Amino acid sequence: MVDLVWDDLLERFMFAQRSRLSDPTFERYARVTLLLRLYLRGNGHWTRTVPRGESFKRLAEDFHDKFMVERYHATRSILSMVKTVMRRLGRFVEELPRTVRPKAPPKKSAARRKVSPEVTDAVHLHRCLSEYLANVLQTETVRPARDNFTITRVEPGQLWLEGTSSGQMLGPVSVPEEVSDLCRVGWDIGCVVGRTFGGWRLMEVWSVST
Repeated sequence: MVDLVWDDLLERFMFAQRSRLSDPTFERYARVTLLLRLYLRGNGHWTRTVPRGESFKRLAEDFHDKFMVERYHATRSILSMVKTVMRRLGRFVEELPRTVRPKAPPKKSAARRKVSPEVTDAVHLHRCLSEYLANVLQTETVRPARDNFTITRVEPGQLWLEGTSSGQMLGPVSVPEEVSDLCRVGWDIGCVVGRTFGGWRLMEVWSVST
């Protein structure tokens, strides 16, 4: 018998929620758990056993405050859903035996099949953009624009954006083709875009949503 690890826990948790939630609510739960997976991997928690009690509460608070608020800049509705999902996940953890076999529930992929492919693609795009910006050498920029931008046009290696609060139109914004291949018109990117001698460039990205 071994302590439960995160991958097994989240599979069991989502499998348990499938029968009690409506499809729209289940998809919101799935989106939160996808973001939780990113947080756990990025902070070295993914390969550790699942904490309980106060340790779980501290992790949930860190996920909400440092990841969803400070990094992801999530909306109030998303933050409310994060709190709901993490409270229920915490209760789910406490109701489990102290040790369980690391066995996936029947039909392990059943819960994942209900997740919208667009949600999965958006999370993947956010990860790709974060990795790209972490490795690119930033050049001096002028007129930096910070906003949630809607993608209005996509071409290989180029994006056109419209600020949702400012209405500012920017483009083309240069990105790697593997990034533009993942982008879809109508998606929202929370980011900072700056003007360089070579044109518009991404400087920072904190969220991607469909």
